[in-house]
Amino acid sequence: MEKKITRISSFLFAGLTLCSLCACSDDNGSGGSGEGEGLKIIPIASNLADTIPFAYNTVADDVDEAEIIRNYIDVIIEPTYKELAEGNAELYNTVMNFVNNPTQDNMDKACDEWIAARKPWECSEAFLFGPVADFSLDPSMDSWPLSVQDIKQILASGETPESEDVKGYHSLEYLLFSDGESRNVTSDEEYNANPAGWRTYMQKVAQLLKEDGQAAYDWWFTTPYEQYGNKTFSEYFANTYQNPVGQIIEGCWDISGEVGDAKIGDPFNYWKDGQHEAALYAVESWYSWHSRDDYMNNIRSIKYSYLGNRTEIGAEASENSISNLVRRKLGSDYDNNMRKLINDAMNAINNIPQPFRNNIYTDESYTAMDACSKLTQGLKDMQASLGLN
Repeated sequence: MEKKITRISSFLFAGLTLCSLCACSDDNGSGGSGEGEGLKIIPIASNLADTIPFAYNTVADDVDEAEIIRNYIDVIIEPTYKELAEGNAELYNTVMNFVNNPTQDNMDKACDEWIAARKPWECSEAFLFGPVADFSLDPSMDSWPLSVQDIKQILASGETPESEDVKGYHSLEYLLFSDGESRNVTSDEEYNANPAGWRTYMQKVAQLLKEDGQAAYDWWFTTPYEQYGNKTFSEYFANTYQNPVGQIIEGCWDISGEVGDAKIGDPFNYWKDGQHEAALYAVESWYSWHSRDDYMNNIRSIKYSYLGNRTEIGAEASENSISNLVRRKLGSDYDNNMRKLINDAMNAINNIPQPFRNNIYTDESYTAMDACSKLTQGLKDMQASLGLN
């Protein structure tokens, strides 16, 4: 599966002042000694309302893998991508409201809508297979890091953004946010240096996001494609795809590994090695200070895939779920351990102090990396134990 996060050393950044970021990081404890000394795994406090319960009411006498796939498509994939398409369309509308009437209130509303639209995308990252991979919708919408230098060139020229590192959610995030807040339309120097070009760029990026979000839904559910035997991908996945349950599990361990090793691990390891500037730039969603929420929603996508539902509070597994398959074939203790691993990863990430970019090199970050690593290995072991490799 293609990774959209690129190592920082391959990118050229320009036009941002790092001294304030580094000072902020030191003040908030992310720096430590920079040598990897003294960090430890700490107890994981459980403080999330949507922690998965261990109680389970019934276990089906038999678990039909075809029904697991049908439930997964109908209950997880379809509503998530519907929310993605609708959310990106509404994001475009709010951006256009700002473009046509550039008040601070409209800027604030566009920022709020960016956060709302981003959630279904991050909650889809356990299933970045099919059209989002085959047609490069994932990197088109969510590549990180940005090329700020190229963004500034596009702002000056007015051309349409094409490469992955100058469009998508994060380019729009850069245009909307500064230091975790909405850009101030009166005092923000970058915006006011070229407000008309800025708004034009916002419009173009939001339009592309709207198109990509709709395309993700359409290729799954409405548009037959030759690559899938002239079927929609949902039909292809349900009826033709080899080992679809194994693919679901692989999607889960792929994103848990990315969260722990790259999204948290890259900034952590850069900081540990003394590369503080690279560490800060490696933090995804740091313009909006939304990194921790992104990572938690990534783990929620695993939770939804495992339980076969998207209930937020007091979630119980669907009868046609991987959880029930595990309980049936491997036992209730195994299932409860998988639930614990998911809970621990979500809680450990939630325990990282906000914002993550100011708290990169901390016990909490180290503990979250460890929890994600354990979840990744647990999912791989589960896949092997079920014979679904």
